[in-house]
Amino acid sequence: MASSQRIKNQILRKLAHGKATFWQLVNYQDSHLVDFLNALKNLLKEGTIRYEKPFFYLSDSYDGLAYEDPGCLSCSAFSKSSFWKELSDRFQELTKDRPLPTSDYDQGFIHPIDTVRRVAFIYERGDLEGTDIFILGDDDLVSIAMALTKLPRRIVVVEVDER
Repeated sequence: MASSQRIKNQILRKLAHGKATFWQLVNYQDSHLVDFLNALKNLLKEGTIRYEKPFFYLSDSYDGLAYEDPGCLSCSAFSKSSFWKELSDRFQELTKDRPLPTSDYDQGFIHPIDTVRRVAFIYERGDLEGTDIFILGDDDLVSIAMALTKLPRRIVVVEVDER
């Protein structure tokens, strides 16, 4: 995914919550300011977002992916969206019989809910939709959680642990 699309995704994520000022949008993104400004200008030019001083908001014509709010990932993860709750439940069901981590491969235990939280964080940052994901060592099975979202274009995992 191009850097500009990632920045656009971050802006659209924030505006999916509701209108936002320029400074609120700046605080939500993590790119260079020049790149952020270019992405913002492009979204305005495309008609994807609108600006009425002092707020930016999604235009009525925006037909992008629906935003699935994962909620606060620290205190009430997945309380706002059945999408994330169902994904978490499905992931826990699929991975309930996974083997325990082994020091042979420097693996550590990660709770299934924390794996889904990581995926939700990646989603929030605009790094999941339409992306090609490469994972080297997947002891926490994050690739499965990502695949359950149906958002990445492709996921490739290289794993030496044959279990």
